[in-house]
Amino acid sequence: MCVTDDAANPDPVTPVRISHHVDEIWEDHPGGTLQEFYNFLIYEFEVAGAVFRARAYADDFNRVTLYGPFARAGEAPAATNPEAEAQVTAYLERRFGEVRRQPPV
Repeated sequence: MCVTDDAANPDPVTPVRISHHVDEIWEDHPGGTLQEFYNFLIYEFEVAGAVFRARAYADDFNRVTLYGPFARAGEAPAATNPEAEAQVTAYLERRFGEVRRQPPV
């Protein structure tokens, strides 16, 4: 993970929220064993009326996947905004070695 502190070149945007999540998938019977475990951070950005989310898994904090844009009011895809996406991508590129793009569906 690469973090830079460049006061002369501040981030164009910053997340409105960063949250930690853990998802566990267990066998579906009493006493079932843990089948899958996901430990990840979600970065949420609100830029120019659109919401972007990025997910980074703890087992590979060098990589992040960017999702969006979504409409602010819900999960529907929002109109494309290349400038807003570039600002969010710039923030992520300063912190992660690889930024993957996952368009909204």
